[in-house]
Amino acid sequence: MGWTVYHRRPADPRAELRSLLTRSGPEGSRRPLADAFVGSTWYAAVEDVTPVGARHVWAAVFLVMRGKEFGYKDMCESMGPCEDRCPKRILDLLTPLDETYPHIGYATDWRARCRANLAARKPPPLKDGALVSSQAPYVLPSGPCSTFTARRLPRRGRPVWRFYAGDGSGPYLLRNWRQLQVLTPPAALTDVAAPRQERLL
Repeated sequence: MGWTVYHRRPADPRAELRSLLTRSGPEGSRRPLADAFVGSTWYAAVEDVTPVGARHVWAAVFLVMRGKEFGYKDMCESMGPCEDRCPKRILDLLTPLDETYPHIGYATDWRARCRANLAARKPPPLKDGALVSSQAPYVLPSGPCSTFTARRLPRRGRPVWRFYAGDGSGPYLLRNWRQLQVLTPPAALTDVAAPRQERLL
């Protein structure tokens, strides 16, 4: 489908989009359960209920203009949209697909792409005492090192992340530490005092 452009910008664009997917009548009901903007794309989990009570929740994907003009291009997951940054809380509300679903292959692929994007950009949470690894080794005084133990240490009234090498040296403040891969869950820990000296790697 093409774009629908309004002559006047609605006072509440999000409420306007929700209203487009809300109805109730003899043929059943439809309503958004959850929705979110990711950039200029609006995602929604939409619940359809038939007159006999059968329930299905599917994903709506709208491209939205939100500048001086307001407009949208509406799609659903069965169209296999290129936009695949749907939030997890919306994906988790969708009901399973079955063979009666139109274009099930497109919808299945779209959901898989959204899940893959979520997994790729959300590493496991870093926990105190976890063993972590970097793709490229850091150069320590004792030589290259790519595995460290993460410690959450007190510093100036707030906790900070610092890292100890396998030989016990540290603490180190690692550049790009948020990109480290978590290898193991936390081990048994002993208290560590706030670091007085640390090295930036």
